Amino acid sequence: MYLLGKVGTPPQKERFLAPLLSGQARSAFLMTEPAADGGAGSDPAMMQTAARREGSDWRITGRKAFVTGAEGAAFGIVMAKTEAAATMFLVDLHHPSVVIERVLDTIEARCLVDMVLLL
Repeated sequence: MYLLGKVGTPPQKERFLAPLLSGQARSAFLMTEPAADGGAGSDPAMMQTAARREGSDWRITGRKAFVTGAEGAAFGIVMAKTEAAATMFLVDLHHPSVVIERVLDTIEARCLVDMVLLL
């Protein structure tokens, strides 16, 4: 929330930050990648998830694992590599191209998930 409040555009703050602050929505952070697929784990220097420009939009392709709180989150902050650097993207998790493949049971609740992103 802090970073979104500091560098988010006014439309981003209205769409993403306001629902978080009012308690109407929650977010998840998608960084860790499955090592079995050659993913980076949580090392941003080895990130496999990629984002590239398509006109005025971005296309994100990759897999994320062990995403705490993704089930039920309204949106996610997705780490992906671009030509320039590792970059964070705000992604609606209700998008049809975001697929939760597996929900893991944990001591607290069913909160860790593996996801596929094809945005």
